[in-house]
Amino acid sequence: MPSRPFPYPISVGIDICKIHRIYDLISKDNGKWHRPFLRKIFNPRELKALQQTLKEKQLPPTNGQTHNTRGLAEFLAGRWAAKEAAIKAIRSRRVRFHEITIGSKDGRPHMLIDTPPRPQTTKNTPGNKAALRQLGGGTGNEVEGEAEEAHEARLSISHDGAYATAIVIAIDEPPPKS
Repeated sequence: MPSRPFPYPISVGIDICKIHRIYDLISKDNGKWHRPFLRKIFNPRELKALQQTLKEKQLPPTNGQTHNTRGLAEFLAGRWAAKEAAIKAIRSRRVRFHEITIGSKDGRPHMLIDTPPRPQTTKNTPGNKAALRQLGGGTGNEVEGEAEEAHEARLSISHDGAYATAIVIAIDEPPPKS
């Protein structure tokens, strides 16, 4: 008997990052690569939130730097893993780091992925609507052909010893066939 395709447009991505790899990068050349690295992976909203968080937490200086580099490396490794996991979960289009926004909502990591306009031919089946409602990706009743601001995805980030890992569950409907 041939197998049936999975009936919902749900996709999973996972990634793991060695914290010391990020630590080496941001502390290399006396922190010279710190800012370019941050600008590469964070969008302007995330950079602003990160700056505010660093000010609020007032992390104690280490090795003559203005913040706790090890703690920052752990944070950045988790965010790197989360963005890589999101890219793996959304395979129907090319997602870039700046299209992914990770913040905090009710004390938990929260992810939004900017979405392009949906084509007029998107099929909203009852199963797809239920999956969208359940995962928080929309109601399934959005007006087709209109751009949505962002698509929410479920995210979990974990740190253990030398590693940070993240898993993302997202709605990933393939583009309609022409």
